[in-house]
Amino acid sequence: MSKHTPNGSATSPTEIAVSDGREAMAGAYFIVATMLFLTACSELEITVYPDAIPTDQILRPVMIVAHRGGMAYAPENTLTAIENGLRLEADILELDVQVRGNEIIVLHDFTLERTTNCSTKSSEADAAVREVCDAGYKWRPAADSFSVGFGPAYFRGVGITIPLLSDVLDSVSSSGIRLMIELKFESDGSSHSSLDDAVVTLINHLRTEFRDDRLWINSSNVNSLSGIEALWPEVSTIVTWFSTGSASCEEAVLDAISRGINGISIEASRSNPSHLAPCAQMARDSGLTVMFWVVNRASEVEELLPLEPDALITDYPACLSALLRDVRFDDPYADGVTLGPYFPKCG
Repeated sequence: MSKHTPNGSATSPTEIAVSDGREAMAGAYFIVATMLFLTACSELEITVYPDAIPTDQILRPVMIVAHRGGMAYAPENTLTAIENGLRLEADILELDVQVRGNEIIVLHDFTLERTTNCSTKSSEADAAVREVCDAGYKWRPAADSFSVGFGPAYFRGVGITIPLLSDVLDSVSSSGIRLMIELKFESDGSSHSSLDDAVVTLINHLRTEFRDDRLWINSSNVNSLSGIEALWPEVSTIVTWFSTGSASCEEAVLDAISRGINGISIEASRSNPSHLAPCAQMARDSGLTVMFWVVNRASEVEELLPLEPDALITDYPACLSALLRDVRFDDPYADGVTLGPYFPKCG
């Protein structure tokens, strides 16, 4: 057994055994702590889902977008997460893609270290690497975009790999679901020519595999979105706005309008929703689709609803279904995962 690394070196079986032993001990401590907690709560009524929000507070229909397939319930950006998102009846499945030559891999980071047992760069994630690296290795229950989950590694060693975009398209082709595909680029930037090549590769791939009316393409890179608009005006484009970026939300809206971009995805998790109201109003008045990311708490949902969003992007789509539609699932987690009482972060 070896762990793939960028330089091709491998850790020894002894090293892995030590690491696995420590993780097993940590898992045992977690199980004991959980049993003690549940024992203490045994006489209390445990709320499985938060109460639904009254319908008169939901001013317009809100689409639920399963962030990276619903990463609180299954390993992000994997076929397991995508299929689970379908099972939970999300309106839209969001995933991240990177163009590597003629291949399009479904992956958020530019290394495999955070989500797999490998530390390979994404640029080196060829077919052989994707087959070896375990995309379920690091996942834990109730993990989300901003925190590490706890508990057993349910999906470790069950054969979950990093998929190609073609794999995802095959898995959802008969479902009628909409996809939101985020095109990722290295933070240090790609050359303009390679960016153009990536846009062309993505468009050529999607045009032959997926209907444009079931597709949104989003990115924080407005140049890539401008290229998509020029080459494929029928598809909807969404610019992602970060609260920590150099441009204000209003500036991002104006830039999107000038480039013919169709919508804006506004980071809400680190912002005061009341501060975002003018930007959301400007975007709506200009005919842009307005969505917020990543919305994982009931309090955030309630604060954002007066801003009349078209969509909310969440790691917990089952939770938002309970809040917005009073629809509750017996088990929001992927098949085979047994967690007992469900403690949703959005509650």
